[in-house]
Amino acid sequence: MDNNFNNLSLVQLILKWKWHIIIITVAAALCGAIFSSSAFITPLYKSEAIAYPANTSPYSEESRTEQMLEIMNSRSIKDSIINKYDLWTDYKINKDDKAAFAYMYNEYKSKIKISKTTYEAVSVVVLDKDPVVACSIANDILYFYEEKVRDLHHEKEAEVVVMFENQLIEKQRVIDSLKNRMSEIGTTYGR
Repeated sequence: MDNNFNNLSLVQLILKWKWHIIIITVAAALCGAIFSSSAFITPLYKSEAIAYPANTSPYSEESRTEQMLEIMNSRSIKDSIINKYDLWTDYKINKDDKAAFAYMYNEYKSKIKISKTTYEAVSVVVLDKDPVVACSIANDILYFYEEKVRDLHHEKEAEVVVMFENQLIEKQRVIDSLKNRMSEIGTTYGR
């Protein structure tokens, strides 16, 4: 029982190896400071935007926030961002590689995160080497989202217009048919 609580041997061991422990600790701290500096690791700047789904219409059982997430994560918006900021060059991905798009979308996913917040909003977080580019990408994701929603609204409105035009044409046919029938009846019975 005396051996379990005897710390004297531990203190003697530390004192015996104190210079080794001090040298290893200082070397580890120096290596950590050097290898985590910007010379070895490129610093990434974070830009975040929060958006609330105000201009979407419920088309299904999904909430407006879920619809906003789906549109922001769509391939068309990803491709617009990739092309506008030439992320192929920025992420050093060769377009001629067989799996170039898989690498690109994987890198995109690691640097740009779009997620739902607890208050039914959408958070867009962008990491980039340049803080201005990070901010611009976050803003452009919201801009391309607005464009996509506007295009979807125009498509739906065009469908409604075509539907009402078809109904109008059908009603006009019914009216013309009734006029012709009235004319026939009037000539037949003299009224």
